Amino acid sequence: MHTRLLLIILALAGALFSAGAMAYDNCDSLRYNDRAYQACVNNAYGGNSRMTPSTIPIYGPSEEEQEAERKRLQREADAQREVQRAFDAKRSQDREAKALKEVLETERIYGTPRQREIAYDEARKLYKSAMVLQDLGKDKMAESDLRDAEKRMEKAVIDHPHDYGLIIEALGESLRRQGRYDEAVPVLERALGERKFRFHSSHPELGDVLISLGKTYTALGRYNDAEPLLVRALAIRQKAFGKTSSDAGYVHNSLAILYAKQKRFDDAESNFKDAIALHSQHQGKAHDHTVRSMQALAALYRDAGRDSDADRLDEDIRALSKSPQYTSKAPPPTEEENLTRAINLGNQGMALYAAGKYQEAIAIFRDALKLRQGIANNPSRNKEPLEINYFNLGMSLLSAKEYAEAESMLKQALALRDNEPALKPKLAFFGSAEERLMRNLDALAALHTRQQKHFQAEPYLRRIVELQEKTRGAEHLETLASLKALAENLSAQGSDKEAALHWQRTVALAEKLPAAQNQLPDLREKLLTAYYRSGAFPKEAEALEIQVDWEKPWIRLAQAASAAYKARQYEEAISQGQKALDFAQKHSGASENRVGISQNNLAVYYWATKQYDQAEALYKKSLDTYARVSGADSPSLILPLRELGSLYHLQRRFDEAESIYRRLLLLQEKRHGLEHVDVAQTLSKLARILDRKKQYAEAEPLFTRALAIVDKRGKPDDEEELLLDILPGLARAYRNTGRDEEARRVEQRYEKL
Repeated sequence: MHTRLLLIILALAGALFSAGAMAYDNCDSLRYNDRAYQACVNNAYGGNSRMTPSTIPIYGPSEEEQEAERKRLQREADAQREVQRAFDAKRSQDREAKALKEVLETERIYGTPRQREIAYDEARKLYKSAMVLQDLGKDKMAESDLRDAEKRMEKAVIDHPHDYGLIIEALGESLRRQGRYDEAVPVLERALGERKFRFHSSHPELGDVLISLGKTYTALGRYNDAEPLLVRALAIRQKAFGKTSSDAGYVHNSLAILYAKQKRFDDAESNFKDAIALHSQHQGKAHDHTVRSMQALAALYRDAGRDSDADRLDEDIRALSKSPQYTSKAPPPTEEENLTRAINLGNQGMALYAAGKYQEAIAIFRDALKLRQGIANNPSRNKEPLEINYFNLGMSLLSAKEYAEAESMLKQALALRDNEPALKPKLAFFGSAEERLMRNLDALAALHTRQQKHFQAEPYLRRIVELQEKTRGAEHLETLASLKALAENLSAQGSDKEAALHWQRTVALAEKLPAAQNQLPDLREKLLTAYYRSGAFPKEAEALEIQVDWEKPWIRLAQAASAAYKARQYEEAISQGQKALDFAQKHSGASENRVGISQNNLAVYYWATKQYDQAEALYKKSLDTYARVSGADSPSLILPLRELGSLYHLQRRFDEAESIYRRLLLLQEKRHGLEHVDVAQTLSKLARILDRKKQYAEAEPLFTRALAIVDKRGKPDDEEELLLDILPGLARAYRNTGRDEEARRVEQRYEKL
């Protein structure tokens, strides 16, 4: 009894130990988390901390096995280190090769280091020479040295990018000092790009370029471009040198000049005062910079009508400059001075207009117009510049959509052209006077057309036509363009009958001009539309419609035939269908698809009246037409083949039907693929023909394939009629080939339908 109890206790202890050992093995994944690992072990052995793996005897590998394992691991580590060394060596070689390639490419473009250093030294010498020449006022000579320095520095730019940007900036500044502002702009913009690339956004040298470019834009009248550059330059100077530095004073002065040109008197005054204060603080009240800023402020006061303020400032300037005769009152300009200024303003205005800056152009042209009006009062002066100024101001206002004032300016320009004897065109040929008259008329017509005021635009367009016919002749491209514009105007007004007459003239003229042949389709379409809208030219419209697009009347005939057929008015359908066929043959030739369609449609109408011979003949003609147009394998043959096969089937001409269906099947498989529902329908028709001919063994695979296509499509409800055709024939084929079981299954499916 005791022996049996002892055996039971030992067996239970063994089982508990085995379970604990298995649980302990599961703790191995937590070995690197001490607390989780200890908890897992305690749990494995029932929470008994004394019963842990450390209290159980285990047997590890022998010393020989441990040594073998150590050597194996050492070999693996050595192999890994060898692979790493090879990888590092290869990477080092690649880097060296890449560096060598870059060096060679650099030397190919810029030369060797020695050559680049020589070029740099020469460029620096030329730059220093240019700076000396510039201080002496010899700007042209300085420019030459700077251009030579730029060429040399292009070789050294890779080593000295800062100096390259410095030389470009100096060249742009040299051009600005010479008054060559248009040339200076691209150079200074390039210098700005270099500075942006090399320096951070607040670097003082970036501010230097911004100032030069801002001054250049100001001189060109590009005020909106100049202001942000100068404002940014001021912020950079103030951050780098302080708000009360002399460097900030120079930028205040440049901004004041910009605002004065824009008539922004308050902004200009504030900046002039800041500039004067800073110049006085750092350079003294009597310094040239201080006095020049004071003089500019006095001129600003005069321009703003603040003469008393200007007078007080003049007294201070006279005291500081020791020039008792100084005054900011400008003497009245001579007529020649006004003329020169008017010319300069006109050029500035045209540049702004070309740049799309219409409001700025308007302001410039207004100033120029005041000067021109004063000059024009002199009887000996030519009035044409005044007319041009009216026109330029009018066009700027038109572009800015200020239509009322634009019309006033353009009408005054036209009045001068019409009434001034010296400006009137002779109309004997198309010369400069005629060209300017044309320009004035065209501008006024465009102004009213843009506002949809077509009635007001019409008289100007009529004058343009008359001008072109008299000067260029009745058969000229420009005359054609003016006729077209007038016809479009009349159409827009709803004057359809008169518009049609003008479109007739336009088309007739275009037909005579070889260079206008590409315009004819569009012009004929517009003439046809005018005919339709007027309702006054039915015969002309019918003839032109055939010329423009003969298919439109053909479509109407075909639609009339189809409508009669759907209404079961078969004789009417045949009559209209024959007209459609005759029309297509007359206007498109026997090789056109429209002929084939007409033949096929007419065959359908004859079939409806059981005139099978006529229907068969037309189906065959349709097949011939399509084959000539698109080839014997074209998908366009599918429709007439399907119809002709059905006709033969109906007439029990099974051999002929079988031939047609086989041909149809090949075309459908080529076009739609092997699993299309149209392919299934043709397979079913062909199989039923073979069934009729008692060729059951040949019919069965065709029925089977058709059924497989329908089943795979998964739309039995949509294709129930097709299934009702396939299933009886397939069952019959199975019965007659000794496959009764398959036949029963098919018959059961048929009965369910």
